[in-house]
Amino acid sequence: MEMLTPQSFRRLAEMTDAWCISLLMPTHPTGRDIKQDPIRLKNLLEQAETLLTDSGHRPVEVRRRLDPLRELIHDTSFWARRREGLAIYCWPEETYFFAVPLPLSEQIVIGKQAYMVPLIPIISEDVRFFVLALSPKRIRLMEGTRHTALELELPGWPDNFQQLADFIEEEPQIQFHTKAAPYGGDRGSRAAVFHGQAGGDDSTVHKQRLWEYCRFVDERVRKSIGEDVAPLVLACDERLASIYRDASDYRQIVDQTLAGSSDGRGPEELCRAAWQIIEPHINEVHEQAVAAYYNASASGRGTADLDTLLPAAHEGRVATMLVADGAKVYGRYNAEQRKLDLHDRPMTDDEELLNSAMVEAYRQGADLYMLPQEQMPDHRQAVAMLRY
Repeated sequence: MEMLTPQSFRRLAEMTDAWCISLLMPTHPTGRDIKQDPIRLKNLLEQAETLLTDSGHRPVEVRRRLDPLRELIHDTSFWARRREGLAIYCWPEETYFFAVPLPLSEQIVIGKQAYMVPLIPIISEDVRFFVLALSPKRIRLMEGTRHTALELELPGWPDNFQQLADFIEEEPQIQFHTKAAPYGGDRGSRAAVFHGQAGGDDSTVHKQRLWEYCRFVDERVRKSIGEDVAPLVLACDERLASIYRDASDYRQIVDQTLAGSSDGRGPEELCRAAWQIIEPHINEVHEQAVAAYYNASASGRGTADLDTLLPAAHEGRVATMLVADGAKVYGRYNAEQRKLDLHDRPMTDDEELLNSAMVEAYRQGADLYMLPQEQMPDHRQAVAMLRY
């Protein structure tokens, strides 16, 4: 089972040559409900078979498409990499299985494209950040998103503070530093800091050594991150975090700290905790997108009308599209004639039109957001900001 990523989202969006059966369901990586997932898939396949045959598809063809999926019900290796959701996309000649880091609801959708609206957060909430777990015993740098956590290798770094202190003493080129201004301050003005100044008391010398420790680490972190400007969350004691911010030249250090010892916490736990700090930014982005839509509407570049949105999506005129979580609109759209037929319930050869518009818009560079229905502008099912 493949993990769903922004790259695989793009790959699915490009596949529009034949009708696709999309099966989405929640799964459970751990816990008591883990045994229910194969049963859930079995029931979902039975529903899919009924839906397809009732819609006029030949029973022989339906069984040919679905029988290989039934073999997965008892395949323990298939379920080994499950996450919070499972998405299966079945085309006539190929099938894709994705472990999805989102709690999907059960859905069966038949259409010319993979049904991908519930997966929009994979790309719209794929905010990258770094976590620096900093302690006298250990230094770790992690790259994370809402759904992923990866520890980055730091070859050649001292393992602990004592080794680092010894290393600093052995390198005369870093015996002298110019003190970095606090984040947001004037970095053109720096005060000299000397290693091992005479006459200081133990606490002053220790703080100074910690500053040099942080300065040394910061130089290596910035080299590892390169030109990236993603937020950096510090996981360490608050006092050490304060010293690190003072010593660092990295301009995207987040104000809030993951306090306490990080030594016993793995990358996934740290990145989950860091996401709680980063997440309010996502809510802010959603609010900005809604405000931008109202501004676009006032100037004639916003639409909530499918008669306008669908042609605009197919013609590459959608800059941003917002879709309500769980919204579906069934019907048919002829792009050549720009003709739209809507139906109250799915009929044979119908498509889920919001998904169709979303896929076409995304393929041509639009930004996508999925919001709860109550947060949608004017409680619409879908809206778009147009390029022209």
